[in-house]
Formats: sequence, C-alpha cells, structure tokens
Amino acid sequence: MISILSSISGQFSKSLILGTLLPVVTFLILGMVFVIPLFPYDWQFLKQLTVLDSQTIVVFTLVTVVLSGLLFSFHSAITRFYEGYTWSNTWVGQWRIRRYQIQLHEAESLIRRTLVLRSELRQRDSLKYRKLLAKIEHRRAVVGQKIINEFPISSSMLPTRLGNNVRSFYSYTSRQYNMEHETLWPRLRAKLDKEYAAAVEDAKTPLDFVINISFLSALLSLTILVVGLLYPIPLASRSAGVWWGIEILAFAFVAYVSYLSAINQARDWGNMLKSAVDLYRWDLLKQLGYKRVPVNRTEERALWGSITRQIIYGDPPRTRLADYVTANTFAYGYLNNEPFMVGLQVARGGGASDANGISTVAVRVKNEDGQKRLMKNVVVRDTLPDGFDYVWNSALISGEAATVSGSNPFYFEIRDLDYGEEKTLTYSMIQRKKS
Repeated sequence: MISILSSISGQFSKSLILGTLLPVVTFLILGMVFVIPLFPYDWQFLKQLTVLDSQTIVVFTLVTVVLSGLLFSFHSAITRFYEGYTWSNTWVGQWRIRRYQIQLHEAESLIRRTLVLRSELRQRDSLKYRKLLAKIEHRRAVVGQKIINEFPISSSMLPTRLGNNVRSFYSYTSRQYNMEHETLWPRLRAKLDKEYAAAVEDAKTPLDFVINISFLSALLSLTILVVGLLYPIPLASRSAGVWWGIEILAFAFVAYVSYLSAINQARDWGNMLKSAVDLYRWDLLKQLGYKRVPVNRTEERALWGSITRQIIYGDPPRTRLADYVTANTFAYGYLNNEPFMVGLQVARGGGASDANGISTVAVRVKNEDGQKRLMKNVVVRDTLPDGFDYVWNSALISGEAATVSGSNPFYFEIRDLDYGEEKTLTYSMIQRKKS
C-alpha cells in the first residue's frame, strides 16, 4: 500500500509516465471501446460512462492513477513472470530450460569446432581457403555474440528468452570480471555519473513500456473472452461472433508481439549495464578502499572474486583477505575454474648480491585454504626491484625448471598445490651496471 501511495502522490517521473501511465490510459480507452459494449446496456454505470461530463472525467482520472500505481507496484512481479522465475520449477519450465541448455551446448560446440577448423585452414595458403576462413570467422563471431547476449551460464538458465537475455548480462560481470552482479551492482550504481545513470534509466523505460503493453493486452484479450461468454451478446449473430473472435486474437497477438519487442529492448538495456561495469568498476574499486591496480584480467578476477565472497559470506575462516594495496609478490590459483588468491600464503626472501651483481630470490608458497581444497595451476607474481633484471632460465620450483612469462612483474607457474602443501620458487636477478 505504501508503494501504491507513493506512486500516485505526484512522483511521476519520465519512466513512470511513459512506462506505466501511458499503457494504463491506452488499456482503459480500449476497454471502453471493446469491453463495455459486451455488457447489458441497461446497466446504470454503463450509461454514466457514455456521458462525457465532469464526473466521468474525474472517475476516469482517478481509476487511471490508481491502476497506474497498482501496475507500477506489481511491475517487478509481472516482469519476473515474463522472465520465467515464478514457474521455472514446473514441468513446462523445466522442459523449456532443458531446451535452452541444449541450444547453448550446441552453440558452444560449434564455437569449438570452428576454432579447430580455423587452425587447419590457416595452414593452407590459397584464395579459396582464405575466403572460407573469413566465412568461418564471421560465423564464429555471430555465434559468440549469441552466446553472450542470449544465454547465461547453463546452471542459471530460465524458461523464457526474455529471462535468459536479462540473465545473460547479469552473468556478464561474472564471466568477464568474476563479480557477482546482484551483490556489486547496487554499489556500482552509486558511482555512475548522473548523465549515465539517466541514460540507463532511459534505456529501461521502453522495456517497462512493452512489458506492460503485453500484460495489459493479454488481460484485455482474456477480459473480452470471459465477458463475451458470461453475456453472450457477441454470439447473437454470426458476424458479431466473428468480430468478437478477431478482437480476442488481435489483442493476444499484440501481447505476443510486445513480448518479442521486450527481448530486443532488454538487450539494449543490458548493453548499457555491461558498459557501466566496464567503465566504472575501477571507481568502485577505489571507493571500496582498494588502491591496488591489477595488471591483467586474471589478477582482476581474483581480486573481485575475493571482494564478492567477503561481502556475501563475511570473513572466510582461516583465510587471509585481499590486500588493499598491491603487493609486489603474491600468488593465485584456481578453484572451480575461477581465480582464487586468498587461500595462499606467500613469503619472500633474498640474499645479498655477489661480486657479479647476481642475487638469489626465494619465494615460498603454501596452500592454507580454510576449506582444505586443492588449488590448481598456481602462479606466483613477483616484481623485481628497480635496477635489477631477471636472469633467464634461473627459475626453479623445488629444484625443477619453472615456466616464466611477463616482464616485471614476472609470472612463475608452480602447478597444483594440495592443502597444506608448500613449494619454493628460486630464481636469480642481476643488478644493471651503471653507465
């Protein structure tokens, strides 16, 4: 009731007027045109509605405002129904979810096959194969966009296209940055510029409009059907019955077309949300107190994953939280294919330089994950002091040669670490000679 009162208390924003008030006015006018003639004409309230006087206008305005408030209050529930949340566990919902999961699996398989075929064609240098390669690249791009824009991850699938489109950009933050959208979006929204926040709201208004049009059209179609059956005036003649059926089908068709339009509008709105995450996540990171700047996407995903888990679950037991400032030396591994760094303890030491300016660095990494899990593909990132260079082929992991990449910071692969296991990385660095 409070939300209804606030909706009709004069707080009419642009989104409320265009997204809610306009569909309600349209619905009431069409109801007067197509529904009222189906009732017995000797009803007193119908006679009053046919007289366009001040009292009728006041009643129409009051009904419009109240229905707008009701529709605005229940819009979230209506949208969730269209997205499939409320009936996803029914047999129909589960059947549709499985169908969309199969489509996602087929699209991902096609991507993998095109990668293999692309690799084979690149080894053949001829005009024919280059043209075929261009077609394959185009097809791969189309399928890739379909996966990103129309499907969430398989475990988050919903039974409708609209629901999967919306969830696909909710999954975008997880796929790209290992961020939980529902957790971090309210915080990120506070960092948006006023102009961009208004643009996001403007992008959502057409979506609200077509969803409300679809819902009200379906309601109008059902109302015409029910009233026509209760008071079978349309069945009095063949022509009246035909027009009655056409009206029912026409409004049902409008409801369906509006739903299809909602899918495209949701994609436009989702692109605005994706861009907001891309452009403003660094501002959010600073606002949360973190001064560290990840140097690649893997480090960023590990950091956002740590922040997200801490916000959702609180302080993890026996696990070090992510540092606010970038450490010169740290390690990260993978749990369930996601970067993870807070369960690894790192200690670094180094000796004095010898006569040739070479010194040895030792980095010990130990898995102290609070849940005693295996950490896969662990990587140590270490930054050399100014004036020093890495001595190539000097890196060893517990006496075995290590794989090295990067250029200060350097990345040393030390493979998997079981709970309680530790490994020691050693390498040499040489001091640059002063010119």
